[in-house]
This record gives sequence, C-alpha cells and structure tokens, in this order.
Amino acid sequence: MEHFRPHTYRFVAALDAHLLSGKPVARGIDIGCGAGPGDAIVIGSTGPEPEVLAVDFNDDTLRLTAVNAALAVTPDVRPVNSDLLSGVDGAFNLIVANPPLPP
Repeated sequence: MEHFRPHTYRFVAALDAHLLSGKPVARGIDIGCGAGPGDAIVIGSTGPEPEVLAVDFNDDTLRLTAVNAALAVTPDVRPVNSDLLSGVDGAFNLIVANPPLPP
C-alpha cells in the first residue's frame, strides 16, 4: 500500500477546509492530478454534484484517478488527458494544483 507524503495530506486538509467555508463548487479543475489522491476527489465530494475535471498528461495516472474516484463514489470527477489547460474549455469557479515536491 502506498502512502502519500505529508504535504499531500496538508494540501487536502487545507482544500477541505476551504470548501467547507466557501460557496459550492459548480465546476472545478485539478491541474496535474496524478492519481487523484485527494484534490479532485475532495472537490467531487462536495455538493451539489460539482463537475470536476482531473487533468494530467499521464494516461496511467488518469486511469488511477478514475479508479480512485469510483472507489470514493465521486462520479462527477472526469479524468482528462491535458498538458495544463490545453484542450480544456469553459470556466471554473475553483482551480487547484498540487505539484510534486522534491523528496
């Protein structure tokens, strides 16, 4: 079993706190989602049914994002192959990115 590094847990906790105190997300995006360990899934778990794009350029991690989103029962998380925002249209009322940090 793989565990996430401490900064991922801190980022997800901060995102969760922000989502609890703010307006509902209608359409969000997680740029560089990786396997979607929390960012896209946390956004997707807010209500009422936000559309969440989880974008990354790595097809393997996008497959993991789809599996993790299904296991977390967040059906509105949609993995999209994209380099940053290329090929992504529309407006978002929440944009997040949790880039990898060196070990």
